Amino acid sequence: MNPTLLWQIAGGLAAVSGLLMSIPVTRAIDRWPDDQTIFDAPRCPRCGHRLSALEQLPIVSWLFLKGRCSRCNSPIPAVYPVIEALCGVLAWLLFRRFVPEPDMLDGTHLAAVGVFSIYTMLLVVQSLVDLRHQIIPDETSINAVPVGIVTAVLLDVVGFPGAIGWEMSILGALAGGLGMFAIFLVGAVVTGRVAMGFGDVKLMAMIGSFLGPWALFSVLFTGSVVGAAAGLLMIANGRNAGAGIPFGPFLAFGAITYVVHEQTFFDVGAVLAELIPI
Repeated sequence: MNPTLLWQIAGGLAAVSGLLMSIPVTRAIDRWPDDQTIFDAPRCPRCGHRLSALEQLPIVSWLFLKGRCSRCNSPIPAVYPVIEALCGVLAWLLFRRFVPEPDMLDGTHLAAVGVFSIYTMLLVVQSLVDLRHQIIPDETSINAVPVGIVTAVLLDVVGFPGAIGWEMSILGALAGGLGMFAIFLVGAVVTGRVAMGFGDVKLMAMIGSFLGPWALFSVLFTGSVVGAAAGLLMIANGRNAGAGIPFGPFLAFGAITYVVHEQTFFDVGAVLAELIPI
């Protein structure tokens, strides 16, 4: 088969895999805030109707059902197909990031696509839950740190060029958690109130376990800039920027951007890594 055609097909399959990954993602968004498992059969929250496999197809089922439950006709929020489409787009972007050329279509680079797809989907869940409930589930933060360390080992074993290794993964988790905790304490002392949730501390530990310590500078900078811009926009619209804006989604934006855009956003971490090698 033509290598370019095979590469294009693989990119399409990556997008489809992202759509399929949106099924547990949407379940996690709904259930993890209440400490429920994602493995129970999905049901309509209004009438309890158990959804069939066809009724769970990303985007297609919502369109086919016209955004309503097949039994009780209650509306299915349009945010669900939006999340599903987002997961598909992100998976395709990750494929293009790690397999930019047909000659790079191999197991090593596809492993990187898989690892960072998991990482990205966790951040999508975290962001939506934080926006809805202003909490960050441990499943998407501190409990995912071992996953980050294991996947760092996996990428190192398969010879992925960008693998950080288990040492830098552990160091990244420690730097992310302790660094964010220091910011947490300083903010509380200076302002006299808790300026961020402790979930942000655990979230940065998770991000550090996947990306290593040097990436955290870029993630924090990008998240802070976007968060400040959102606050200014709220003020311009006459809203209280200090009320109900969780920081976690902005950190997630910085963390996803760092991966998808190949470290192009204020990569001070790369400079420091050259000056202070570990």
